[in-house]
Amino acid sequence: MQTVTLPDAQTSLPKLAQAVLEGEWFVIPFAGKKMVLHLAEDDDLPVPAREPGYFADCLEEDEFRDLEIAAAAHCPTTLVP
Repeated sequence: MQTVTLPDAQTSLPKLAQAVLEGEWFVIPFAGKKMVLHLAEDDDLPVPAREPGYFADCLEEDEFRDLEIAAAAHCPTTLVP
């Protein structure tokens, strides 16, 4: 795993992307944290489940009601850990 600075990553993004596609991993230090670039298959990505009321304080009451109805029609019945 190689470390790449953010400015270097910005100027060489096409090369980094190609290396990631070939299986390389990169670390980019930023704001005291370490971001890791690697190729993830769709199956590796978590699917977030929103609990009822998740958007309650973001929307007006009628917008919230419509969103809850739409979400209920497409959400799994159990939460994924």
